Amino acid sequence: VGELQNIVPSINWTLYFHIVFNEYILLDEPIVVLYADKYIGALESLIRQFDTRALTSYCLWRVIASLVPDLSKSFREAHYELVRLTQGAAPHGIGSHCLLNRADEAFAQPMTYLYLKISIG
Repeated sequence: VGELQNIVPSINWTLYFHIVFNEYILLDEPIVVLYADKYIGALESLIRQFDTRALTSYCLWRVIASLVPDLSKSFREAHYELVRLTQGAAPHGIGSHCLLNRADEAFAQPMTYLYLKISIG
């Protein structure tokens, strides 16, 4: 956790893991396996390149995308048509967009936390 704190210092990882797992995890506990340390380190600087409006739009888009299965049939159909047109495949097909979706899922919470910290203070 301490190494992760050094890579991305703007996120309080002890607090983040407390919120996610409902327990305090000390910085010297080696419980986090980080395979993409260069990626996550660059992620912070990438996020800082965008203005608050772009990050807000991204966060709203992720919330809406996660709720698609619970929305009305007409909204789901419109969403699937958008996916088909923008990604050139069926919404549940295999392709590079699946990897991007997995990356979005993995980093959505830390990115949201960082956005809130930057915009709210």
